[in-house]
Amino acid sequence: MTTGEWAWLAKLISPVISMITPLAKSRLEQSQVVIALREKMGFPADHPPADFRGVYAYAIADYVTQRLVTLGDEKLKKVLALLTLPEIADGMRSALNDGEVSSLLEAGENACKAFAIGDELREAGVDEKAELTVLYTAFQQVVAKTRLPKEVALTLVLNEVDRKVDGITKDVAKLVEQTRKPSPLHELEAHLEGWFEALHYEFENHRVEMPDYFERIIRITQSDPIRRRHKTYRIVVRGDADEIKLSDLTGLRNAVATHRADGGWLIANRRVSPAVKKVMDQPENEVLKCCTFDELIDEDADFSQYLEWLEGEIKRLKIDERYVALACCKDEIDSRTQQRMGKSQYEDIDDYVAQWIDDPAKEHVSILGEFGTGKTWFTLHYAEKALQEYK
Repeated sequence: MTTGEWAWLAKLISPVISMITPLAKSRLEQSQVVIALREKMGFPADHPPADFRGVYAYAIADYVTQRLVTLGDEKLKKVLALLTLPEIADGMRSALNDGEVSSLLEAGENACKAFAIGDELREAGVDEKAELTVLYTAFQQVVAKTRLPKEVALTLVLNEVDRKVDGITKDVAKLVEQTRKPSPLHELEAHLEGWFEALHYEFENHRVEMPDYFERIIRITQSDPIRRRHKTYRIVVRGDADEIKLSDLTGLRNAVATHRADGGWLIANRRVSPAVKKVMDQPENEVLKCCTFDELIDEDADFSQYLEWLEGEIKRLKIDERYVALACCKDEIDSRTQQRMGKSQYEDIDDYVAQWIDDPAKEHVSILGEFGTGKTWFTLHYAEKALQEYK
């Protein structure tokens, strides 16, 4: 069940809620009330469409007509607010499929526990199970009153089957999408492409992808200030998602010879083996380089000025002496309804941010708080912690 699937519910019931008080004050007969409600919801007054939405709309109109005098307008509005929840309509569909009301009553009970409307109904002395039972009876009566009740009932059941098949299809699509998540090797290649583009390196039209490595050729143009000209170097780049071993070094050396390149780089996600490091000074490896992606970035990225500023700011504000550890909280939001379900408390915000950094599925984190609660000091404090680890 998705929120989008039930977007029509609020549009269907909101106009009905707006009519409750005027209808309660009017002297219309029940038949006139039913017609007015059906037309307000945009359906013909005499015959419902043979789909779930049409029968549900007719059932709500009949329910409101039956309960308007007994409940009164204010209590009835609260019940209708409950009926705008997708969980209730989904429960009605399940009850239709099961042929009895228990699925609807269970959906109502769960919704009243999860949402604030449940507290409002209890405070008003409204029994949601009794009201949902009346609604279910009205629903069944609408089906029975149609010209071909068996046909309509079959159509509704088939609609339910179609809905479930559609849900299964979407679940399968999600699973397929998850299996398409980039592998560590593809992620490394994407990171290298972005970094080389930032350095204005050019890619040749050459790409090899194997189970344990990928291979590209880049062109690096450098200026010669003495001869006042530019020279372009061709470099074979191989990426390895695991550890660089001696066999990888041999493969790179052969690739450089095959493509008549000026050099070769082996870039690893994880590490370079000690055996490879030991032989890198040998003459046959003079034009080769082996390192991790982080080490590659450190060769060209100069963070010295920022690090000097950060250390100076920490000392100036005496954050290392005066900083007080902060707690934090995070709202738990229902992904379907976007309603707040609860709140998680964390004793130390450092621990929460550390968990977020280690989470491979992370997107972004926002530090929110009132003026003067320590947001800036925390970011400087945490940056200083990362600096010490970096050193």
